[in-house]
Amino acid sequence: MFSVQRHHDSHGVQQLSIFRPLTYVKFLRSLLKYEDSTLGEVVFTHGDVRTDNIMVKQDTDINRSYVVTGIIDWVYSDFYPTYYEYNEYTAL
Repeated sequence: MFSVQRHHDSHGVQQLSIFRPLTYVKFLRSLLKYEDSTLGEVVFTHGDVRTDNIMVKQDTDINRSYVVTGIIDWVYSDFYPTYYEYNEYTAL
């Protein structure tokens, strides 16, 4: 499991090199030198959470609040490190 996570992280940094300066990519690579005990668990995640993929409806209560009724477009779902989606959306 840990080798999968290391590969995933390394690939993500490699993809960043297309858009980011080389010094930033080198810095991120230095952060990937971690111990197995700090890796955390791998979980199943959607991979593409955004407003286009969240279905809602307006509730009939007095506040007329919105309720999530579904999440669609699971094409990017997979088993990722727990921090994956957070990192993806803070990098945008």
